[in-house]
Amino acid sequence: MIETFDETGKQNRGLARVRINARPANRRRSSRKSAIFTIGYEHHSVESLIESLNENEIEILVDVRQNPWSRKVGFSKVRLGDAITAAGIVYLHRPDLGTPPQIRTIYKSSGSLLEALAEYDRHISRNSDIILGLAKTSKGKRVCLLCLETDHNMCHRGIIARKLCEITKWQPVHLT
Repeated sequence: MIETFDETGKQNRGLARVRINARPANRRRSSRKSAIFTIGYEHHSVESLIESLNENEIEILVDVRQNPWSRKVGFSKVRLGDAITAAGIVYLHRPDLGTPPQIRTIYKSSGSLLEALAEYDRHISRNSDIILGLAKTSKGKRVCLLCLETDHNMCHRGIIARKLCEITKWQPVHLT
């Protein structure tokens, strides 16, 4: 016989439905200090984005767009920041992690995303203090980097995550 307890603490005997939680309530995942999360909002609503952040216990959302404007309703800086803050998550805009205009121009003129991403990689390598600042902000917190593209390989946030993981030895977790 298996002893189980219902929500009120009353003991059940015999056959019982057992509800198993993925993790105990009020307890952080073991990867708390060893991961950096990323997410693209391309296929999200503000509500589904917040749901994903909450499911992953994100404490700080770092918007890595240089210009945090969006044609997608709710994803411009002020409205997104207000919604994220209302959900109990810290919203932090870091334009220094964004793609500089000269790199965006490379993409616009050549049409080569890979060329633009390679230039962003060189840019961020030359400005390693930016990544060190992000590491300091992220230490001991569950942090998620936000940009538009769903695929982190097609977005500069994937480069930011890789560079951060190189210096911190954390693991990247790319949310969808």
